[in-house]
Amino acid sequence: MRVIEKNMLRAIRAGKSWESSNTRVYVNPSGTIDVHLFNNLICIIVPDESLTICTRWHSATTKSRLNVILNEYNLPTIYQRNFCWYTCKNGDSNLFTGTEEFNI
Repeated sequence: MRVIEKNMLRAIRAGKSWESSNTRVYVNPSGTIDVHLFNNLICIIVPDESLTICTRWHSATTKSRLNVILNEYNLPTIYQRNFCWYTCKNGDSNLFTGTEEFNI
């Protein structure tokens, strides 16, 4: 895990806004947490409720940031095969369409 990803997770856990380089964690007044990469929203976290992945950018950096967050909540990780993204948990794979919501 990269240092920037450790710091991103630390901010998410603490519920604090944080920014470094191309990654930003923003805590909304309502308590929801938005994670941005290159000013593009990639994840919305509603603490103790849900986590929504919402990205159309399928880059290695986006996948890395999302997998760190997904692992933190013990959710299916993302992998790529033949230029398509999939979520996988316990051997079950699902095509990632750009938006996916999980209960946490």
